[in-house]
Parts: sequence; C-alpha cells; structure tokens
Amino acid sequence: FRIRDPDHAAERTASFLEQASSAPMAGVVSIPLLATIAAIVFESHPERGLPADVRGLYSEFIRFLLVERRRQVSEEGLRSRLESFGTAGRELSSWLTDNIELILTKTASRWFFDSQIPVIDVAQQILSVLHPSSIFTKPSWRPSLYLFLTETGLLVASREHLDWIHLSIAEYLAARELVIRSHPNRWLWLLYNSTTANLARFGLADQITAGHMPKRSLRRLALN
Repeated sequence: FRIRDPDHAAERTASFLEQASSAPMAGVVSIPLLATIAAIVFESHPERGLPADVRGLYSEFIRFLLVERRRQVSEEGLRSRLESFGTAGRELSSWLTDNIELILTKTASRWFFDSQIPVIDVAQQILSVLHPSSIFTKPSWRPSLYLFLTETGLLVASREHLDWIHLSIAEYLAARELVIRSHPNRWLWLLYNSTTANLARFGLADQITAGHMPKRSLRRLALN
C-alpha cells in the first residue's frame, strides 16, 4: 500500500491485516494466492472492506481486472488493432469490450471439461458462435485475439499458447456457467471428484448466496 497511497499506507495496512485475520477470512488468506487476491481487492476499494468468502474474493478480483484495469489498459489498443478491418473491426472491438466476461466464462467452462484444446482455440470457437464475423478468417486476427485475452489479466502467455493465471480462476468462471445452464441436482456429484470438487464448491457457494439451493440438496450434502 506504500507505493500506491503513501499518505495512508499505515492506515490501509492496519485495516487490511485486521480484516484478513478475522473470521471467516483468516483461513482464506493463509493461502498465498488468495492473500494476493485479497490485497488487490482491498487496495482497489479500501472503503468497501474484504468480501466474506472465497467466492466474493474471486468475484471482486475478476471485476477489478475486467472493468477497472481493462478500461485503463487495453480498450484503445484493441480498437487500434482492429481498425484495419474497417467498420467490421470497430463493431467487433466494441462487442468484445462489452462481452469480455461472457466470453471468458464460456471459454473457461468449455476448456475445463476439455483441456486438451488450447484456450485460444476454445475462445475462437466461442466467439464464432456468439458473434460470427468474417474477420475471424483473417491471418492477422489470431494475434489480436491473443493480445485481447492476455490483456484481461486472467490469462498469460505460455510458449505459443495461453494458460490461466491459476487453475482456480478457470474453475470459478466455469462454475458460473455451470450454475446458469444446469440445476444443482445435476452437478452436485462433482463435489466428490477431486478434479472437479473446487469447481463444484464455487457453484455451490453461488447457489447458496443467491438462495437457489434446495434444502433437500443441502441436507443430502450434510449427510455425505
């Protein structure tokens, strides 16, 4: 906090440590990744304080990256890269900016359940369905898509491909798609598979927060 806000660094630090050490956040921020995410979230809006749980942390972290950071960093770059495609490029640039969260959510969901396909190829498939465009056939489009995805802050370059900054980011996004498309009774079994348990926990937290989880399902979980 000293670098970004030196005048209030001591106050911000004390407030963050107090919130991070109190229940229910104490166990969460003992994990280095989550501690980092918590610090970023807190720093973006100190007056709000920390969310109450992991789901809230990821939600606020992704909102920060996609809304605030992206607005500052990459919207103009995206427009300039697609300007060569004329009117179609300008229209696509606007659509991508407005729908980045939808694109990432659907990309994460499809990739998570079929991770043999590179993320950038999954994203291209999703885009071709959501917003068909002749631009996608142009050789110069793929580098633009590559940069567009890395500029979200949720994906990083890995040789010629892209990787999520952490698997849990993909799990969180995929869970959001899962709860939209399926009733909880159809995916609660994922809790009992080690490779999908974290995704299912995110989905379960989302349903409980929204008040959509049937009581009989909660009872069944409590008995297992």
